[in-house]
Amino acid sequence: MRPILMKGHERPLTFLKYNRDGDLLFSCAKDLNPTVWFADNGERLGTYRGHNGAVWCCDVSRDSSLLITGSADQSAKLWNVQTGAQLFTFNFDAPTRAVDFGVGDKLAVITTDPFMGLPSAIHVKRISRDPSEQTAESVLTLKGPQGRINRAVWGPLNKTIISAGEDAVIRVWDSETGKLLKESEKEIGHKKTITSLSKSEDSSHFLTGSLDKSAKLWDTRSLSLIKTYVTERPVNAVAMSPLLDHVVLGGGQDASAVTTTDHRAGKFEAKFYDKILQEEIGGVKGHFGPINALAFNPDGKSFSSGGEDGYNSSTYISRPGDMEINNSHNSSILWFFKDRGFDDKSINAMFKKCKRLESVQRQRANENWDYLRNVGIQERKLPHVVSKCPKILALHLEEKLIPMVQCLATLETKPGEVASAITKFPSILTHSVEEKLCPLLAFFQALGVHDKQVGKIILLNPRIISYSIESKLSQMVDFLASSGLSKDGMIGKILTRNPYIVGYGVDTRLQPTFEFLKSIGLTELDLQKVAVNFPEVLCRDVNKILRPNFNYLKGCGFEGGQIVAMVTAYPPILIKSITNSLEPRIRFLVEVMGRRIEEAADYPDFFRHAFKKRLELRHKLLKRNNIHCSLSEMLDCNQKKFLMKFSLQ
Repeated sequence: MRPILMKGHERPLTFLKYNRDGDLLFSCAKDLNPTVWFADNGERLGTYRGHNGAVWCCDVSRDSSLLITGSADQSAKLWNVQTGAQLFTFNFDAPTRAVDFGVGDKLAVITTDPFMGLPSAIHVKRISRDPSEQTAESVLTLKGPQGRINRAVWGPLNKTIISAGEDAVIRVWDSETGKLLKESEKEIGHKKTITSLSKSEDSSHFLTGSLDKSAKLWDTRSLSLIKTYVTERPVNAVAMSPLLDHVVLGGGQDASAVTTTDHRAGKFEAKFYDKILQEEIGGVKGHFGPINALAFNPDGKSFSSGGEDGYNSSTYISRPGDMEINNSHNSSILWFFKDRGFDDKSINAMFKKCKRLESVQRQRANENWDYLRNVGIQERKLPHVVSKCPKILALHLEEKLIPMVQCLATLETKPGEVASAITKFPSILTHSVEEKLCPLLAFFQALGVHDKQVGKIILLNPRIISYSIESKLSQMVDFLASSGLSKDGMIGKILTRNPYIVGYGVDTRLQPTFEFLKSIGLTELDLQKVAVNFPEVLCRDVNKILRPNFNYLKGCGFEGGQIVAMVTAYPPILIKSITNSLEPRIRFLVEVMGRRIEEAADYPDFFRHAFKKRLELRHKLLKRNNIHCSLSEMLDCNQKKFLMKFSLQ
């Protein structure tokens, strides 16, 4: 819709403010008379007459009964909103610039400009509900900032005051003691005069605009910089939407140069930015001079702007077509992501990963998100799941997600296995039940794998659904069969014991491993035992793990035949960590226990048992009681039998 143009001021506007209910709009201008308007239709209700200078700022109480204004006539005034009556005047020795009611409307902060040798100052006044009891006494006066203070507002719970102005520094003051608590860092802060400041609805963060052609979003408590919005013109006014993650900036070239160009060159439109992504998403035109004031209606469905041209304009932005959208991303799904705490980097990565997100509506995304949670995926893990596979949000719930989950549920042997599988490999939900899952089930059944074992294989390694049966799975099965593992369902046992083996290539991993094991002396029968009982050994890299372990054992004094015997009896000896497992055990065996290295060759399970809980503990007990025995007698039983065997109870 076209904006509502409100013409009631004779000179440029300086400030705009909605009341809490959003039905009244207050405007200030350089023509001395603050004005109140009906927000929905732009009808002027009246003016507040009494100032003798430009009115720079105003604020309205929570119940819309009191209005406070600050003027260049060196005064701030309290007004009765309904009657327009002047209730009280705070007189100062300098022009007043900014005014703001505190929470509860019992305090007000007023700033004064540097004037006739006087520095700028921040004054805190107590506001009485009874005008007859109102006094001009200041509760607190703060001095210190260099140059004019353009804006000063209350922090959370009136505990602090936030000020900003000509020196481009944001300051946070203790509202009781007047102590300066924080200052913005020059390296990350504005470089020129800060012209405007707007708080979020919950006061947790605030937005500043500056003549340095940028606006910045700050954390209220830590004063850390959150976001920066860069534009091509000086920023005179800023506002944040209470409904959506929108930031609107207004400004334009300096007023003194306006008459030399037309409105298109002056860049006088209100520019909307995505609050999270910091990208420009649209603009609203209408002014023929720089924008000096901006304000969002508390309902978030409209905003108002006031300019150097003397107009204030109210525009509804809840309908399509109100803004010229520049952002290529679907705004509906953008808000979905932001509401769930996704950061900028993650959101951009998901849009790049899944082009279909551009057409996804928020309702479908919500439905799919809720369904995943109902399946059993923990809320804290859902962002990770969606980040890995954003396509999930674009899938049809009834046609795609539910059928796959229901089919996987038939394979589940324990509660939570389906949710765990989806968390591990979210893309499993994007595959077709008929085209991928059913053929995969048939493939395993043909290998003699029982139904329960098939479920274990798929749910432990859900990525398996993405592998091609013809080019990957069949090739692996053919290789294992050619190695003599086709009898008595051996391949099924291997896959059940270690489903991740299917992820390794035959030429790059399985075949080199088999050849290495043969080269050190393992027979075909030995290889078959290794494959069936410890298939994880087949998955390890020869040059990075198997050969270094073999060479280490040889360097410790084990002979080739002894190593083969140990590998045949306990194959994981070739994949144990040298630093964390093999070396500490061998050193303990020789240096602490005083035994020969051949004893470990005779009893390879020495490397299987827990070092601290079994080996070290039992050695101490035997040594304390002066008992001597073989490694197998010492380790090859549980703790209860061990104590009974050596009468240590």
